[in-house]
Amino acid sequence: MIIEAIVDAYEPMLPPRMPNEYRKNMRTALRETPGRKEIEANLAREPLKTMMG
Repeated sequence: MIIEAIVDAYEPMLPPRMPNEYRKNMRTALRETPGRKEIEANLAREPLKTMMG
């Protein structure tokens, strides 16, 4: 079986509910991460995708 998928390298895997401590640590970790702007853009629109889907 072959599964073909299109993935976004800047889409982080997140838990369904993000505790405040997790959110704080993630923002700290992103400061020096390559592609930080793209990841933050995906995080910003994630609630909208979840509500629609």
